[in-house]
Amino acid sequence: MAKVDIEWEHDVPKKAKELVEKMVEGLWEASEEAVIVIGNESERQVPLDIGTLRDSWRTKPIADKQSIGFEMGYYTKYAARLHEHPEYHFQNGRKAKYLEQPIEQNMGNWQGHFLNKLKQVMK
Repeated sequence: MAKVDIEWEHDVPKKAKELVEKMVEGLWEASEEAVIVIGNESERQVPLDIGTLRDSWRTKPIADKQSIGFEMGYYTKYAARLHEHPEYHFQNGRKAKYLEQPIEQNMGNWQGHFLNKLKQVMK
């Protein structure tokens, strides 16, 4: 098999690397913003008695070859059960789907923020 050498003009590989780095940075910024918004919205909806569920909110950055973003959620034994049963009645406007709804409601904002970052990079 023959070896092929490619010569680039005008520092194209360097510029491509810079472009990818800026895109990844934009994705991180948009993801961080989304986590803050989702966390704040979710905190207003999560069932609240003494605050154990609310206080179990955790986020964890994810960066591997397949994904960039955050893992987020509430970590108690009963978090999933309360989340998945909209027939439960909670006090003071609190409700089930306290994580799912904020994610769905803010997905467009996150995508818009990332697209704005992408436009800035492409200038």
